[in-house]
Order: sequence, then structure tokens, then C-alpha cells
Amino acid sequence: MKHLETLEGAEFRLRLFQIDLLDYDSLMATINGTVSIFHLASPYIVDKVKDPKRELLDPVIKRTINVLKAAKECEVRWVVVTSSIFAIIPSRYWPADVVKGENCWTDVDYCKHTGVSFLITFLVVSS
Repeated sequence: MKHLETLEGAEFRLRLFQIDLLDYDSLMATINGTVSIFHLASPYIVDKVKDPKRELLDPVIKRTINVLKAAKECEVRWVVVTSSIFAIIPSRYWPADVVKGENCWTDVDYCKHTGVSFLITFLVVSS
């Protein structure tokens, strides 16, 4: 994240935090007084998981809802929620010579079959 700190005006307008998005009180304390939030993707787990819904999906949804609720409560003006490269990979049947874009999505059946899930989360808060 060091590259973000080199952006023009970052020393005055950018604050980066590493926080537990499941800890709502910590999230509220961090977000309070900010103008915008960039919630970038979800947790990254390469290993096989026994229960993807419980171990991956449920926490991702809760984290995102926490960010959105806290942003609303703190009257944040802008919230940007994005995904990561893992929204489009693995996509084993996508032609190698075609650029991946909004029409290319992770092969969910492949992920279920192999037991591998791909998600990543970072929270960048700017004031």
C-alpha cells in the first residue's frame, strides 16, 4: 500500500487502516469523520475449506454489511465496493486469447469441485 502514500495530497487526505471488519465498534471508530471509503474485495484463502459458506461467504457478507452500515451511520459521502481478480479466475473455459472482463466470471462449479475458494479483502479509508 506504500504506492498509495506517494499520491499527490496523500499526506493530507489519505489514511490507511488495517482493521477487523467483523469488529463493528472498531470499524465505527475508524470510519467516523471520513469522507469516502474504498472497500476492496474479500479475504483470500487458498487452502481447501470444509464449509465455504460458513468459512468464506458468511464472513464476507457480514464484513461488507458492517462497512456499509457504519458508512451510513457516520454519514460517509462516498462508498466504493469492489471485487478482486478472483471474481474472474479461475475461469478454466475462458479462451486464452480473449481479454477477461465483465463477461468473464469465476468458474463456481470448478471451485466447488476442487474445494478452492478465491477471495481477498482490504479496507482503504480516505478522509
